[in-house]
Amino acid sequence: MPWVPVIIDTDKQCPILYGDASPLPSHCTTNCYANLHRWLLKQPMLMNTHAPLNGLKALQQMTTTPLAKPFSASPATSQLGTYYEQMVKHYLMACTDIIDVRSNIQVFNQQRTIGEFDFLWLDHRYECHHMECAIKFYLCDGPATELASFVGPNRHDSLARKWLHMTQKQIQLSTKAAGISACEQLGFPIPRHQHLLIQGYLFYPWHQTMIAPAALHPAINPQHNHGWWLHQHKRDQLTSNNSHQSLALQIRDKPDWLLNWNKPPQTENNAVEQRLAQATGPILVSRLAQDNEGNWQEVDRGFVVPDNWGASPEP
Repeated sequence: MPWVPVIIDTDKQCPILYGDASPLPSHCTTNCYANLHRWLLKQPMLMNTHAPLNGLKALQQMTTTPLAKPFSASPATSQLGTYYEQMVKHYLMACTDIIDVRSNIQVFNQQRTIGEFDFLWLDHRYECHHMECAIKFYLCDGPATELASFVGPNRHDSLARKWLHMTQKQIQLSTKAAGISACEQLGFPIPRHQHLLIQGYLFYPWHQTMIAPAALHPAINPQHNHGWWLHQHKRDQLTSNNSHQSLALQIRDKPDWLLNWNKPPQTENNAVEQRLAQATGPILVSRLAQDNEGNWQEVDRGFVVPDNWGASPEP
């Protein structure tokens, strides 16, 4: 009988129960890491990929069991990519469909490093899976029809380069002789399944805040998470000319960039304003509003960037 995966309904149950995990962002409750795994399963892919290459669908089709050891980024890291990879690994380790999982495996060719597997795992049919993953936050600084327009907050990376690297190099590694040899040295068979997992946000100039552009590069998932970016001298617009009675601002520091903020703001708006005014680089900000019951919820998010940031006309 063929194996039939069971899809978890994450609205009704939590795949991992964490207890008192550490490090724990100060605004989060003790089930924060359960929420992180729910976030992992519920958030859309940034890019269009079809099954079986779609890593998110691969994760959603797995069943999990609670782990005795709670997730804890080790060592405690402010690097969002490392934090994300460790969260993915912890989820994979809880999957009952997986017999063995390995991560960050370097691949050598004649003693020269030619790449690294993010994840390899064996399923219960003893078939090997190879997955590459990334969490990315890119700001659109040009036509949204061009992947090169999407750049990192510090402009050191672009969606064009990252997507090319993931699709043409990283995921191809398990089809190369050196990659197959690395698998064999682990006692793993030749990988039969490849998966790409890329999540995060794309941010558009402030005047495009509410919706993403209709015209996108075809590789971009139209249902991706999106936000805004705004030049520093226009930051007063963040709390003015809106339909909410009161908006508060919450600065987000790495690695706490994933979950929506659903707690009261940690500081008053004037303190946030002071930090934004003195900033010399992009800062991620969540805008918060209270619902009818007085609970704080994230309305949207975006980057406040220095006035000399970017090549696009001022929004």
